[in-house]
Amino acid sequence: MTLQSAVTTGIFIVFSSCMIGLTAASSSYQKPSFLDINSWWWNTPRGPQIFSCLTYMEKNVRVDCEFPMTDKIPGPFCEFKQDGRLMGTTYPNNPIHLIPPIETRRRANVTLVSPNICRLTWMPMSEDRAYTYTCRVYQGSTWKENSMAFNQRNLLVCSAMSVVGHTALLISMVVVLLPVSMGFLSA
Repeated sequence: MTLQSAVTTGIFIVFSSCMIGLTAASSSYQKPSFLDINSWWWNTPRGPQIFSCLTYMEKNVRVDCEFPMTDKIPGPFCEFKQDGRLMGTTYPNNPIHLIPPIETRRRANVTLVSPNICRLTWMPMSEDRAYTYTCRVYQGSTWKENSMAFNQRNLLVCSAMSVVGHTALLISMVVVLLPVSMGFLSA
């Protein structure tokens, strides 16, 4: 096998793997870009992405489920389950027998935040073990779901870096605008 045929074979394999990803993906959210190795078909998300953290003051578990935006009607609606038990839903046509018990409804809140994030805020009773959280998103006529298992005591506090970033931005704006507004610098 010559060097030229080896290179040709390698290029064909790379191109084929990208084409498999492009044809297997059902939406543009799942389609990988050709030059980005980390986004080829074996690394692309096939459903909603789950991110978890603890709220700062209350120490509640917050689970965000990010899904691709579409214009499909009806939807989007979402629901969260904890170890297979329904925690809450935004789906208006939920059957009566699937409504969570009152104690769960008091401690859990499921909402749509922005157009493509479903958020579960959960007040856990104890930190004794890990739970599996499942997010299901309904768009058009299909449900897509993803699961993640974690223990509350291993979670980080939500948006600590965003607080630092907003504070740093505010301070830098004051440092720049104060001398201009006082007339020390001409704008």
